[in-house]
Amino acid sequence: MQPPSVPRPAPKSDAGAAKAAEERRAAKVNDAMREMREREAKKREEERAAKAAKAAEAKAKRDAEERAARAEREAKAKQIAAERARNPAIGRVLDATDHYGCLGVEQENFTEKALKKAYQQLSKDLHPDKSPGEQAKLAFQTMAAAYAILSDPEKRANYDAEQIVRTAALAAVAAGATNADQARAAGEAALMRRGHEANKRRDLQAARRHFQNAAALLGKPQAILSAANMALKLGQPGVARDEYLALQRRVDAGELTPLSDAHKAMLERKIGEAAKALGSDESASEAPTEHAESG
Repeated sequence: MQPPSVPRPAPKSDAGAAKAAEERRAAKVNDAMREMREREAKKREEERAAKAAKAAEAKAKRDAEERAARAEREAKAKQIAAERARNPAIGRVLDATDHYGCLGVEQENFTEKALKKAYQQLSKDLHPDKSPGEQAKLAFQTMAAAYAILSDPEKRANYDAEQIVRTAALAAVAAGATNADQARAAGEAALMRRGHEANKRRDLQAARRHFQNAAALLGKPQAILSAANMALKLGQPGVARDEYLALQRRVDAGELTPLSDAHKAMLERKIGEAAKALGSDESASEAPTEHAESG
């Protein structure tokens, strides 16, 4: 029986060759990895450069657009200034803070005659034949819209009420009001004051409008009662009676806040006065018929 064969060790020259081959393979791998990293770095650099170029292009475009817009605004401002310089009426109309100022009439001493005179003069001053241009056109439209409101008694009364409420609400906010209810309450109080002032100077129509607007704002029974009182003073007992009775029903149904004892007594008294006035009116209207029949 022969002993197992034992492999002979490779010659030293073969081991050196294998090691050299392995080193060459490793060097190739390292070179390939380095080239890949260099390509990736180059690609990233190219992407950064392209991104920076794109951002610079976008910024240049924005800057150009902003310069163009600024130049357009400046040209427009110069055009507006020149147009206003040629016709001062444009500035007076467009810079006014309310319809009265727009037309150049006094609110406290308002008259239909003064309104018409101011409108006719502004119509001439702002006519396209005399004052062409966008500003004059805008001023004419603004003035015409203001005149449409102030020339209509009902629209003017509503506008005045809105102005009173707005002014009072802004004052309330400036004084520390923190919510809409407080601002509305300030507006209602301002309308009630205006109503009482109008009543004192015997301008009953204005007083009734102020009280009605105050009632519409918060629906308080005192304002409704005051509005009905003005209807009775204006010789409208039927209207007043209906409003008194409607107020009484709404208070009794809990739809409105309860009236004070003084206001309850006033309401009952006023209902009686309205009924009495209606009875007198009905008797007066029936008298001629009875006379004719007896004749």
